Amino acid sequence: MFEYVLLAFFAAILAAAVIKKYFFKNASKQDRRDPRTGSSDKTRSFRQHIFRFPFLKRKKRNQKPESFTVHNSHAPQMLPDARKFEEWKMKISGGADEKLLLDYMDFLRTYPGSRVRHKGRKRVIYSYTGRELGTLKGIFLNIIAPTPRLYTASKEQFREFLIGLGVSGLSERPNYEERSGKLRVGKNLSELDRRIKTAGNIGEKAVRAVLENLPPEYKSVSGIYLEIEGTLRLELDHVVIGPTGMYILETKAFGITPEGVNNRLVLFINKKGEWSKTEHGRIVPLPSPEEQIIRQQQIMQDFLSPINVIPRVILVLANKKAALGRIEKRPPFIISRLEDLTSHIVNRKTDDKPELSQEMISSTLSLLDMHRLN
Repeated sequence: MFEYVLLAFFAAILAAAVIKKYFFKNASKQDRRDPRTGSSDKTRSFRQHIFRFPFLKRKKRNQKPESFTVHNSHAPQMLPDARKFEEWKMKISGGADEKLLLDYMDFLRTYPGSRVRHKGRKRVIYSYTGRELGTLKGIFLNIIAPTPRLYTASKEQFREFLIGLGVSGLSERPNYEERSGKLRVGKNLSELDRRIKTAGNIGEKAVRAVLENLPPEYKSVSGIYLEIEGTLRLELDHVVIGPTGMYILETKAFGITPEGVNNRLVLFINKKGEWSKTEHGRIVPLPSPEEQIIRQQQIMQDFLSPINVIPRVILVLANKKAALGRIEKRPPFIISRLEDLTSHIVNRKTDDKPELSQEMISSTLSLLDMHRLN
């Protein structure tokens, strides 16, 4: 008896499949040919409610994804617009301040990337292209990291944000505080001042090259322009900070021509404190830089007093052919030839003052960075 019931059940299913395939298909075509009969909606309603067998359902063609799975967790579920990414690239390339950087990060949080991959019929995965990741890395290294208009904390936040987006090559923290200012020659200078400035730049380049060979525990910054107490501004050629202390280097390009020629000269200081040099076999008086250097030292000493760092000054003769003659009155700072500069910094005795710790070196660099204008 049970076998007959089961056989009747399968026969009914087979009959329903045949009727669905042939009868309702023709009826549907007939309805489409004669829409005035109104039987089309009734036929669809009858098919939807009566014949709901899973194996009788047809797969819909060109079916759109019903949901999205986005690879970038910060991205919205919408189609990406690569043009906006390029627009922001041009905007940020002109320079960034604190507000513009925050707005740029807000945009990147909503931008999913222009690479779109489909996985199955219901999943769409967005991600950044290699070109976009390279662009973000270049923006950070060439625009964000060097700019003086951003706080170090903001630069670090942006770097960590880019790492989270998948930008590679930014795992190590850059030395924001050790960036050097650019050497420039003013456009509105007279011909004489322009030649003096050009020769001075050649001397500063020579000193920068020597400072690059210092031991790694010594940090050097060149071309600093500081704003102290809001109104006082001070320009320093070079600053070196290391275990033996902090040094302010004042570069003098005595005997260097604007063409880069180093002429032989000998420097003298008489008992009255007057400076002179012998060049091309004749004695030439020099303006004494003592007043300028002592003033800089006093300003920096007051500036660094909260962290208990006392700066020392070294006047560097950038001319490779310069020599020291008779010094009858010693100035209150060191005068060093270019070849002796490293020795004056690294080999200074620290008996009178304990060595600076790495924490003190970092604090001093951070303080300088906070007050830089360049």
